[in-house]
Amino acid sequence: MFLSLALTMSCGKDYNALFQERVAQLNKEGKCILSQYNDYMGKEHYIVYMDDNKIVLDTLGDSTKVYPLGNIKRCIHYDLNADKNGKYRIEKCEQNDLNWDITTDNANKQLVFNDHYYHEDGLVIPYSELKVHKRDYILIQMEDNDIIFFLNKELDVLSSGSLSEIYETENGFRLNQRGNCQMLFEPGVIPWYYTDLWYGYSVFTDSHGNITGKSDSIEALGVKIPISELGTPKVNEYVQKIILEASR
Repeated sequence: MFLSLALTMSCGKDYNALFQERVAQLNKEGKCILSQYNDYMGKEHYIVYMDDNKIVLDTLGDSTKVYPLGNIKRCIHYDLNADKNGKYRIEKCEQNDLNWDITTDNANKQLVFNDHYYHEDGLVIPYSELKVHKRDYILIQMEDNDIIFFLNKELDVLSSGSLSEIYETENGFRLNQRGNCQMLFEPGVIPWYYTDLWYGYSVFTDSHGNITGKSDSIEALGVKIPISELGTPKVNEYVQKIILEASR
């Protein structure tokens, strides 16, 4: 058995040596390594590092992935939407509604974040403040926003913005989402003067942003409305309860 293992290792790649050489090379080049792992049996090995305006996931030649930064427009959401038949569901959506510029400053080991709104002068985020989970995602936590870079087939960007809260869990994330009741129900159902009336729901994902669980109801002012009853006549009963709570 030992002879068989020795022959297998001699015919294959010496990943331990490759790993050490690659780490030394990256350090020499001034690249900042964010995450690394080397299984001595050669089953898994990767290095996640910052290059010039890009994130690189290097698996030692197996399937290196490059995630460009710079101007970022594409992002993902977990929205409550109705299909063409009026049936509501929580689903993962992809949009191009960002206009961010994220640049790397490897000499000073930091990112510069410009959202052309709150941080149009450029917010400096040290690499040391990035939370990197294995080869799966990078979490950036700011006072007014949390951002997740999911290192998937391409870079999936999730921003908490002002309408959601992001919490890490053992297996991924819990996202507490909220929306305005005026935008959910038909015009006039909620009196116009209740402009700050919000509903909420939760979504659970794995470490790559795939939905693993979600609320079966939304909640507003303590009133729970089953998602399966949104868009049906029965929803009016719940809306009246919400209006009653809002008037107290």
